Amino acid sequence: MRNLINIIDQIVVVAPDLKDKFASLRESTLYTAPELMVEKWDEAAVILNQFALEHPKRDDIIGVFNGNYSLNVEHCHTPTVETRRLSC
Repeated sequence: MRNLINIIDQIVVVAPDLKDKFASLRESTLYTAPELMVEKWDEAAVILNQFALEHPKRDDIIGVFNGNYSLNVEHCHTPTVETRRLSC
């Protein structure tokens, strides 16, 4: 299964204005048991349905969520400090 936190980070790289929409989901995902991750993926899909369908970068956002569009997102040692590098 793909890492939801990485997917959220990739979506935020594509559409930074959605960061606040995914913030609580991203935080709670850090502490979610693996067997409950399906619920977190469902929650991410609901957020996308509410906010991304009318977004100007809609196709890129949906591509990231579906796994068709990949960005290289590297994390530092703490989950709150991130560095991002786009791969071409």
